[in-house]
Amino acid sequence: RHYMMSCVLEIIQGLPSIARSRRESDLKVKMRLISGYVSVICRMISSKKDKGTISRDFFLRKIMNNPYKRCLADVFCLEDNNDNNYVVPVESSSNQQFKYMQEDAAIVARSMINTISQLLGPKNCAIFADGCIADIFDSLLDRTQNRNLSVCDKTHFIWTQHNYGIAVIALELIKGQEEIGLKKRHLKIFKSFGKSILPILFSNPLWQLPSSFQWAQPMEKNSTKIIQGSVFQYSQHNLLPTSTMKGIIRDIKQNVFVPGISAMALHGNGLLQISLMQIIETLSTILGTNFAEYIPTIIYPLLQKTSDISSAMVQKAALDTLVSVSLSSGYKSFDQMLSAHFRYIIEVFSLELQGPFFIQSEEQLREQAVCFYSLHTIVRFILKDRVEESGQARGVDRSNDLDDETEFMVLIDMMQTINDWFNKNFKKSVIDLVKLMVVPLGMLQVFKGCTEYIDSLLQLHMKAHQNTYIDKKLVLSSDTLSRLINTMKRTMLTNSIFLSTPDLKLQREACDLFVTCFHLLSTVQRYTKDSKNDTTIDLGNPLFETLSKYWFPLQSRFQAIAQSFIDMDKNSDIARIHLGLLLSSLLNMISTLSELCDGFITDRFQNTIFPHMSKLLNLMLHNVEEMNRGSTASGDRLLRKEDVIVLNALLDCIRRVFSADGSHLSAMVPVVGSIILPFIGLDGDSGLSAMEATKALVRVDSDCLWRALLEASGTGIPARRLLPLPVQNSPKQTNTKSCFSRRCLEIIQFVNELPEQEIFY
Repeated sequence: RHYMMSCVLEIIQGLPSIARSRRESDLKVKMRLISGYVSVICRMISSKKDKGTISRDFFLRKIMNNPYKRCLADVFCLEDNNDNNYVVPVESSSNQQFKYMQEDAAIVARSMINTISQLLGPKNCAIFADGCIADIFDSLLDRTQNRNLSVCDKTHFIWTQHNYGIAVIALELIKGQEEIGLKKRHLKIFKSFGKSILPILFSNPLWQLPSSFQWAQPMEKNSTKIIQGSVFQYSQHNLLPTSTMKGIIRDIKQNVFVPGISAMALHGNGLLQISLMQIIETLSTILGTNFAEYIPTIIYPLLQKTSDISSAMVQKAALDTLVSVSLSSGYKSFDQMLSAHFRYIIEVFSLELQGPFFIQSEEQLREQAVCFYSLHTIVRFILKDRVEESGQARGVDRSNDLDDETEFMVLIDMMQTINDWFNKNFKKSVIDLVKLMVVPLGMLQVFKGCTEYIDSLLQLHMKAHQNTYIDKKLVLSSDTLSRLINTMKRTMLTNSIFLSTPDLKLQREACDLFVTCFHLLSTVQRYTKDSKNDTTIDLGNPLFETLSKYWFPLQSRFQAIAQSFIDMDKNSDIARIHLGLLLSSLLNMISTLSELCDGFITDRFQNTIFPHMSKLLNLMLHNVEEMNRGSTASGDRLLRKEDVIVLNALLDCIRRVFSADGSHLSAMVPVVGSIILPFIGLDGDSGLSAMEATKALVRVDSDCLWRALLEASGTGIPARRLLPLPVQNSPKQTNTKSCFSRRCLEIIQFVNELPEQEIFY
């Protein structure tokens, strides 16, 4: 047995040279030989248990020595594609591409480590795997702290190549123990193993290794600006969102050069972190429900990795790990586990923001700001499900439910903490705000998610007040509502700063947050009137108070962006797309205000908003006519993507404004109808949007558009005008079979089916 172990160690020493010589068939033979030797040794030890411990200890002492461990790790060396610092597509594969092995050889190599795991036994495997993780951490710590080297350049990828194999060894050792099954007395070993490795896995810098260009930062100060936004800053004013970056890579099919950043280094960081997550997943499978005690340790760091600052493969791996952990720990679903730890996660988030009062370096600020994206993920996963669960619970016994008012207070306090953190760490200079765009972007997304959640719960409360017996727990106190209103006012004040930033994506997020804040204030206003709350405090009219304060800057921003879109060169595709998306958000905000504030928007829409909308609509019509010359395409395919975005937003705004406040805008129907009627003939979504907008207009006043609709549909003006109306409107035989005429006929039929309405003056 001792002789066979010596043979195994000797073969292991020769594996790297065989691998580097690219003799993959010989490599597979040697690895299968190792597996065979180890299997025979395991059978011999099982028949003579008294001498097995000595043999395992001898093998462990040898194989844990650096030469043997390094020989095994070199077999799993990562492939290098000589990337020259180019951006790789967002959809990069998460499959491990080893430098010396194809897929079948990699399977043999993993099987070899699993077999070695059976020989070592549970205790020695835990010791070996713990040592592997410690080696990775110590080596990385030496690079980043002692030598101050980058973690996203070419030299770092060389480090990743050699250390990724050590993580694979640790993972396969633990998987080997999972496959053979463990007795209950061995669970204590892996409990201790979890207590030992989890703090190391989630510590900096190992867990904070960047895996995408969203969070990478070059070491050379003069090589490039900080990588920020959703991909990287390519100019002074414009940032590419991930979806746009995918489209650019797909359309122009050319690489983007980023000095100081290695795409393969980021890819290697992602693969390393995925291996660490798989260790956690395997450990949770081994421990089962006993792993529940580690959930407070692992849940928040894993949620960080599901956020947008990580690469797609890391996000997926983190989510898969969370799902596996939740099921192994006894929860019915991942959502149930998150809901059970909701308050703990919020507390951890708040504590992170209450760290050092002043952050000395930008790097520290970036590390702390990752929590914004963590909470954004929590909002996306938890809050929507909690609203649905809360809605299902209405009308049933809630005596054992959590107090919803406490949850309101937790979220309100958290939003106040975010405002405090932002005010103390950022100067009021626009340059300072945009310098690290990923921070305010994540912050605005957190504000938006929490605001939507509170708004949904308040609406559920109002429904409960109307339909069921009012439980005292469903009634929010005046103090809570007052704190909520004050928090929203402060949040909107912080949000207003970003309307003046040169970054268009930040402006768009700010507009979207304004919409959710206005929605929430409107809901609070209705809640105080509709609920049977014994309040003695007059909360005033928070919606109109804030609207009167912010309407002028929002109106000015719309006018400026609309004019910029009209004046901008059509060849500036990327910039026009960002302007189009921002215009869409501003138009959505105008439509929302018309629905929330009865009559407030009427004069403002007519005198300050629609004149710019008409210029945009005329520009769209001109573009359609211009591109229609010599083109075989039809409909909105004649327009550029950014023009389609703006046109659909304009038509939707008209539909919503006239549906909500048409009685006060009846004088505008002829003008608006004459402008949007030509768009009905467009194929695609734009034509349908124009049709719905026209229906909203004819609901207000059908007579103004009646003649135009009859002529456009091919029906024509009836010669005998005293005939009954159904006879007059029956379509005549015509050769016109265009989409435009068919839709005009549909609108005429729609008008005929409208009930009698009040005449507006």
